[in-house]
Amino acid sequence: MLMKHVIITIKGFQSIGDEKDKESFELVTDGEYEHRGDTAELSYIESELTGLAGLKTTFFVEPGRVILSRGSGTQGDMIFSLGKKHHFLYETGHGSILMGLDTHDIKHNLTPEGGTLEIHYTLDFDNMFLSRNSFRISVR
Repeated sequence: MLMKHVIITIKGFQSIGDEKDKESFELVTDGEYEHRGDTAELSYIESELTGLAGLKTTFFVEPGRVILSRGSGTQGDMIFSLGKKHHFLYETGHGSILMGLDTHDIKHNLTPEGGTLEIHYTLDFDNMFLSRNSFRISVR
């Protein structure tokens, strides 16, 4: 099966403290999508709005885990996997920092026609809590 052209909608949420501190964003963009058995892949090119203009972002959805990859290197890959803490390098523009990622929930109903992917996770730096995050991706 080949990648097909789709519309991708990403709604993201982040909170540092309680629910009153919650920030959100929404991005709607053209992208590509392929569903193969129990895996899926979706990708899009970042815009100026994200601060990563021209960079290709890809989500690899597998049973029990999701990998978010930006660009060609793997060190910055964010790996979402229940029950396992992962670390990744986050590029700040002034250098890279090592971040911790702890996944709390992964849900998806992706089919060959599209669907949704939802992930809830927390981020830390040097084992100190930074933020509670979630995003919901719709593929159509």
